Amino acid sequence: MTIWTKEISESYLDLGKQSHVDLVFAAIKELRSDLRGCNLLDFGCGDGRLSRQFALEGPNSFVLMDENHEMLEGAKNSLSALPLTLRDRIHLIQGNETVLPFNSKFDAAVCSLTLMMMETRGRIDQAMQGLVQSLSPKGKLWVVITHPCFHEERHEEFHLETSPIFHYWDSGSPYRVVLDNEKVQPVRFIDYHWTIEDYSRAVEKGGGTIHRLRELPGPTDKVRGPRKDPAYLLLEIAPI
Repeated sequence: MTIWTKEISESYLDLGKQSHVDLVFAAIKELRSDLRGCNLLDFGCGDGRLSRQFALEGPNSFVLMDENHEMLEGAKNSLSALPLTLRDRIHLIQGNETVLPFNSKFDAAVCSLTLMMMETRGRIDQAMQGLVQSLSPKGKLWVVITHPCFHEERHEEFHLETSPIFHYWDSGSPYRVVLDNEKVQPVRFIDYHWTIEDYSRAVEKGGGTIHRLRELPGPTDKVRGPRKDPAYLLLEIAPI
């Protein structure tokens, strides 16, 4: 299980904004251009960097959720610069997949770089089911994961360290994520490898269907050569 200690959390916050936030936000905005007036959930919000982008789109209400207290404090600080009229619509909740689904239905939900931290299929299944059941009938869920097919590529802001005997079909295998930054020491934590089929089955078991799929480059890989393998996988999921 990924344990976000106070030390790791503070180191992550020291990194500052990483540019994958803009990349993910732009990709989701391409899929749904208008988020005004919707009820939105950010599951695994971290320190609120992506949430802040969504808040500026004018949702009617916005729930940020993370199981880590330090991250929620970071999110609170990140959102404190927003106008009061926006901050009043934002609610922060500490918790994980065990508190899902919510009784209120969300028009949109995002789960960015969170599912890879779950060490069992059971946790992923529970999270997916809870997120899908938290959507309105026409709601959409956007799940972002590091691309499970490409572990060897080294991107400018992060790289993965896998076991020498790692194999794609070894579902649940732990690997180390290293976030690189010139200004501070690298941040290291553990994620878990799940195949695309593992995620697809979780969606199906959770009562959803993959509506659209996008493969995303690393934040700077699009403009700097040579071409690299995709860094992220974005799934747009809808209730069946």
